[in-house]
Amino acid sequence: MKNRLIYSIGILSLMLTACSGGEDDQVQKLAEGGKLYGGSFAFMSTEKIKDLLPFTSSDMYAQRLTTQIFESLFKIDPTTLKSTPFLAEKLTVKNEAKTYVITLRKGVFFHENECFDGELAEMTSEDVKFSLEIACSKKYRNQMAYLLLDHIKGAKQAYAQLGANQKINLPAIKIINPFKIEIELEEASAEFERILSHSGLSIVSKKSFDFYGAKISSNPIGTGPFAWNKKVGNDLFLKRNANYWRKDEFGNQLPFLNEVKIIYNTDKKKEFEAFQNKDIDIVVEIPAKDIKHTLGSLSDAQNGKNVKHKLYANQSLNINYLAFACEHSIFQNKDLRMAFHYALDKQDITSNYLRGDGWAVEHGFVPEMNLGSDYQVKGIAQNIPLAKSLLAKAGYPEGKNFPVLDLYVNALPGTHSYAMCQGVKAQLKQNLNITVNIKACTLAERDRAIQSGKAILWRGGWIADYVDPETFLSLFYGENIHQDITSVNNFRYRNAAYDQIFKASLKELNPEKRLKMLEQCDQIIVNESPAIPIYSDDFLVMVNIRVRDFVSSSFESLDLSSIFIKEPRK
Repeated sequence: MKNRLIYSIGILSLMLTACSGGEDDQVQKLAEGGKLYGGSFAFMSTEKIKDLLPFTSSDMYAQRLTTQIFESLFKIDPTTLKSTPFLAEKLTVKNEAKTYVITLRKGVFFHENECFDGELAEMTSEDVKFSLEIACSKKYRNQMAYLLLDHIKGAKQAYAQLGANQKINLPAIKIINPFKIEIELEEASAEFERILSHSGLSIVSKKSFDFYGAKISSNPIGTGPFAWNKKVGNDLFLKRNANYWRKDEFGNQLPFLNEVKIIYNTDKKKEFEAFQNKDIDIVVEIPAKDIKHTLGSLSDAQNGKNVKHKLYANQSLNINYLAFACEHSIFQNKDLRMAFHYALDKQDITSNYLRGDGWAVEHGFVPEMNLGSDYQVKGIAQNIPLAKSLLAKAGYPEGKNFPVLDLYVNALPGTHSYAMCQGVKAQLKQNLNITVNIKACTLAERDRAIQSGKAILWRGGWIADYVDPETFLSLFYGENIHQDITSVNNFRYRNAAYDQIFKASLKELNPEKRLKMLEQCDQIIVNESPAIPIYSDDFLVMVNIRVRDFVSSSFESLDLSSIFIKEPRK
């Protein structure tokens, strides 16, 4: 059983000592409601962030940066988990859900930049059309085409005909006036609004792209609460957007912070030390096993050595899995993939290797997201005799002649991901006489190895972009296999029956029928095992008490737009 601190979304306040910190190094100004302007907020990233544009940012590390700079037309409310208008002010759905008319919010300005000739540049329909067309193209190493190609009319055909640097023009995206745009879909879609909430579909400035050209990736300009400032080594700095369009409930213009720092560091121990030394304000992705020593002893608390803080726990909408290269001569054999699946005891991995810090997957690939009793997928439990039988059927009785494989994992020893792979390695050896070597690497190194075909076995993880099974099941859709996209269907899994059902679900307007279709897809993935779901976990975040109005998210994102710094009383 997992040693879970908080099951539901909530807050556990852990106020061990009075904070010994002094005044903030930046002058702060009083705002309405007792809030304060000014101050700096810092956090660490265990991966180098190189992608500063929304449609190239396919991992959560980059998205935690890009979502401060860029914003999408719609946004998922972290409390209700429902999509609401954001840069869009109004949505009208017409033509039996085949036409989406979006009225844009007026008074939304891009960050001040020399490309605007000293003027404030208001976001218009032209920027929205430009942004969506980039997301349907192969330009700028776009990673988001899979979200739109099956929806926007003519997008898939145009994408297939384009070169890597060619512009795309989609007549289905029509500018009605400077603040109204119409999008015509191939088929009716009840989910298109939620898709448009994806951070990778955030709005960029057309003029900035025209001005910077190939240099735009190092000059990101959005409408978000923070603007790009500078890069020092591998550390990144954002500054306050003085012209941000949002206000809080007291009428204060957001954001309150003057600066956001993102510090690159791969050592979790150093991250804890930096938090204790008040060099950073937050620690994300905390293994539950590390919380006790992170908080310090009672003696430390009594002597004022601990930082006064809060611990937030959310049920994360994520899945951690073992993945196969399904076009490779070894793993194109379904019996072999299933042998691996039946050989693994997921509960043992979470209990003994993750030390109870995870929830073993007992059903399908889609994690728990309160879909109701109508969504039921039968999972796979460990069955060693069946695993050995399937292994022999695949041509490797008792593991004989099976090659030693590298298991790629973008994690360091001591992390959840690495521990999961240790459990997989041990069980495959014990139960199937198969040897795998754990190859620790960066996320970029792992993705390059997958793309080149060097990696045929790897650890993967996926976090929901919105609350719907589609965001997970799209990973296995055959139409999402592209040579130039590494983040979607990198298993290179193809199944005609799966594709037919999944494609039909995209245009099904009846929620019950659509959910049943997605359930069928999930069951196919279990029965075919192009990837083996191992566990899901909680998103644990430790925040310095001086950071006020922080809201944690099941999507593992960071919204810094409304937090403010206020030192506690000594």
